[in-house]
Amino acid sequence: MHARGPSVPSRARHLRAQQGRAGERRRQGDAGSLADKAPPVVAGGAACPAAAMQTRYFEDFTVGERIPTYSRTITEGEIAQFCSFVGYHVPLFIDEEYARKTPYGGRIAPSSLIMSVSTGMTESLFRYNMVALVAVERGRFHRPLKPGDTIRTEVLVIDKKDSRQADRGIVTFRDQVFNQREEMIFEIDKIALIKRRPEPGAG
Repeated sequence: MHARGPSVPSRARHLRAQQGRAGERRRQGDAGSLADKAPPVVAGGAACPAAAMQTRYFEDFTVGERIPTYSRTITEGEIAQFCSFVGYHVPLFIDEEYARKTPYGGRIAPSSLIMSVSTGMTESLFRYNMVALVAVERGRFHRPLKPGDTIRTEVLVIDKKDSRQADRGIVTFRDQVFNQREEMIFEIDKIALIKRRPEPGAG
């Protein structure tokens, strides 16, 4: 007596199940590839405007233009980690009970954290083409940064001129940091040597 194979309806059901599993794997693969292409998201949920923040040459900057960055929410944990890393033991930064009794009404972030985060927001503009940072001038702190605030930086191009070396130029930027209420909390001027775009076929 021979063993009988699965009936035609049974084989059809089995084939449909296999096709369904294969389709699900393809859909999952498509979703994964789309996720790989998604723009980066930072704390605060704002995607980085990649097109606006591509590395630029000297010729690409226009006096008067404003270049936006992504936004980032600063947490209590990040402030604590920063203070621990740099050795800040100022109670206004790390002791909430103490800070509540001050005019600020709670903990605030160190000024150096604001400068560091803002620099990180703008670095892709200069990642490959900044020869040197020549000077940092006119830093002004207008408002405190508190845990939970979401900040962004705007880079204002305020001057550009030739340098003595033909392969680079001098650009003056003003970094302005705003919170989620569009209040400016910090601004600083930076003067940098920026590479010129190479001539076609050079190098």
